Amino acid sequence: MRKLPAIIALTVALVSCIGVDQKLGGDLIPTDQKYDFHTAEFDLDEIWMKSIDSLTAYSSRRITIGSIRDERFGLFSRGSVVTLVPVLDSVDFGKDPVFKRFKFKAGPDSTSVADESQQNILQNVNVYALTESLGSKDYFSRAEVKHGTKRITKGVPVVNGQDSLTFEFTEDFGRQYLNITQDDLKDLATYTKKFPGIYLCTDEPAGIGGRFDMYKFDILERVQSSSGSYYINRTDNYAILYFNGEFNGERRDSSLMFYFSPVEMQDLDSLINASALPSQYVFNVDRHESDHLIGKADDKIYIEGGSGVKPVVPAYEIQRLVNEEIVRKGGNPATALISKATIELPFDFPDDYTTMFRYPKVLSPTIKISTDTTVTFAGLTDASASDENQGDINRSLCNYAPDITHHVQQIIRKDADDSKLSDYDIWFLVMWYETTTTYNAEAEEMANYYQQIAYASYYNQLYGGYGYGSYGYGYGSYGSYYNNYYNYATMAQYASSSATTTTSDTELDKDRYYNAVLRGPKAEGKKPKLKVTFAVPKGYPEK
Repeated sequence: MRKLPAIIALTVALVSCIGVDQKLGGDLIPTDQKYDFHTAEFDLDEIWMKSIDSLTAYSSRRITIGSIRDERFGLFSRGSVVTLVPVLDSVDFGKDPVFKRFKFKAGPDSTSVADESQQNILQNVNVYALTESLGSKDYFSRAEVKHGTKRITKGVPVVNGQDSLTFEFTEDFGRQYLNITQDDLKDLATYTKKFPGIYLCTDEPAGIGGRFDMYKFDILERVQSSSGSYYINRTDNYAILYFNGEFNGERRDSSLMFYFSPVEMQDLDSLINASALPSQYVFNVDRHESDHLIGKADDKIYIEGGSGVKPVVPAYEIQRLVNEEIVRKGGNPATALISKATIELPFDFPDDYTTMFRYPKVLSPTIKISTDTTVTFAGLTDASASDENQGDINRSLCNYAPDITHHVQQIIRKDADDSKLSDYDIWFLVMWYETTTTYNAEAEEMANYYQQIAYASYYNQLYGGYGYGSYGYGYGSYGSYYNNYYNYATMAQYASSSATTTTSDTELDKDRYYNAVLRGPKAEGKKPKLKVTFAVPKGYPEK
């Protein structure tokens, strides 16, 4: 037994005698590949607030309408242009067609508010006829839409934030669509010149508050079968014109379906047979009263949704700060390497924590790329890199801290007097995690069946009935009605979940309402910062 302590002591002695040579192999590294690493952080004294007046108005996601008024930002209103195009590439109204009804329907998508108490207020929807079609150069969300001032609906549609947008057009407006000819359908430009479409908006709120209402408009959706294959299903987002006409000497009632804002004339039957979806883009415009906030940021940085004000960090400010530090450390911007760079934008947690939903989930750094005909905002973070901060809000640290490493590397290599250096200015845009749901039709049918059985089982356990198949004792004969209810709810939810598949993608959010205040360059305490880790080559010969 005495040998064990001796063995342990010998082992400890052997281990303690092992040395680690940190320089082993160092002589094999080429001298020009050795670097000294440095970290630095800088106060960003120059941040501008600018409106995103070149934000595209086209949306393939949703129709967005509504108005919200805020004490600081003023009125922010949304409207949408929708064209009504026949689903078929040929039409036949018969002889002497007579107008009956013309109905419009778009399913609910979501809502956005500044105050949750406004979630279900009633809003009047105004629908006007366009006086001319959108021009070929109309891209941006602040474009001027030319429309009439007379309502073209029967009565005033009213929405509460939960239901579909449904209304009927007046006979004066609807009767025009009985004049569609085959020649009108040869291409979209010809058609929209004669039938430019409609403009939807809401009344302005009388005081502070309001709501944005968003609606789906895609007429077809892709559905997955249990075998894994997909097929095309029609939605309820369409307009339908009812009329009476004479066909082969006999008067008959008939109808013509329209879908919303396709990019070209297409025959929907052909698309369904080919398992293809049409390209549809509505034109969502916005108006802001917040442009008085444009200018150099002081102690506050303001952020508003849509094309409202957003922070912009000039590239020359970043270049000046980083290059001066590189030189101070004995390096050269032409050979220095940026290994990490972030911009940190702090904010104060609101006194009322429930208002945090007004802050963007993601404040993404982008650059503005302009050509003679287009404007594009390109993201700077690598969305495929899970370890890169995309600009997600951090509610614990109360900041946004997106990664801009690769972009700073490009900035420090540019000439300070380069006329295109401003192309590298960083524009912060609002992003959102958009979800796309794919429906499994066969699984949905089974889900409905299982839900009925699950409910019958729970119901019979509660009241001792027989119901479907005499399932009188629930799943596993749970003795407690309370437990059995949760068993029913869980099974029903499980059955329902098998009918849908949901994926999430980060996309530019032009539709929802945002109202955020960040700490500015002249704020007391925490300020916006640029944090950088960089490497400069070691001198030769080594000292």
